[in-house]
Amino acid sequence: MLALRIIHDEHRSMAAVLHGMLHVVHDIRDQGRPPDFRLLGAMVYYIDAFPERFHHPKEDKYLFTLLRARLPEAGPVLDRLHEEHRSGAAKIRTLDQALVRYEQGGKGEFAAFAAAVESYAAFHWEHMRCEEKEVLPQAEKHLTQGDWEAIDAAFSGHTDPLFGAKADEAYHKLFQRILNLAPPPLGVGDAPHQQSAATTALADNAAPKDNIMSANVGRTDRAVRIVVGLLLLSAILFVDGPNRWWGLLGLVPLTTAWLRWCPAYVPLGIRTTEPE
Repeated sequence: MLALRIIHDEHRSMAAVLHGMLHVVHDIRDQGRPPDFRLLGAMVYYIDAFPERFHHPKEDKYLFTLLRARLPEAGPVLDRLHEEHRSGAAKIRTLDQALVRYEQGGKGEFAAFAAAVESYAAFHWEHMRCEEKEVLPQAEKHLTQGDWEAIDAAFSGHTDPLFGAKADEAYHKLFQRILNLAPPPLGVGDAPHQQSAATTALADNAAPKDNIMSANVGRTDRAVRIVVGLLLLSAILFVDGPNRWWGLLGLVPLTTAWLRWCPAYVPLGIRTTEPE
């Protein structure tokens, strides 16, 4: 059942991007961070290209069709999810248009863009929750080995004509681009520095010269920690019961990525930073 693992992984990647977009929007609204339209554009494009053009069509054509044949009583929930696939495309158009208006119209358009982001995130999280909690368990129980072979081939072997290459490679590169553009703690891009000269001098004088917290986490290391942290946090959405709170462990790799410092590396003398 390779497809099950792929679907779970794709859901978590989508959840990570949605969480990241909400974080960026809240930073703009609450912290006054200037908008990075390259980052926001990459996130909207990922959401559009990945689920709407690639992930959902395969679910409809293979997973839902075979499950409907094996379990007719699943028809109502499959009909609802299929309709949400259709309506999701319209919501993406609304989100994309809101971003264009915000970029062209300035601060006056931010509220509408933020509302579109929050609406789409809530819609898609509930959609993924239904698939994870209702459809996938039924599929695992009722589909045959032959059914899974067909679904596995669809999810692991198809190419995406939009990119002209294997889609997982294209989306991995797009996901990596989002990480490279996003500021800490979401990504490894440049964060704006707003310290005054006096504050900087005070920090320099207060810090010991051989600071035990000197950076020891390099760029690639940070990217891995960010991906792992966001995927762990997504467990809060997809896992039921008290075990869901284990997802909060995702804060650990996110924090160390943000600080660029890992305490576990210190006694071992490990540094993954690039040599100066």
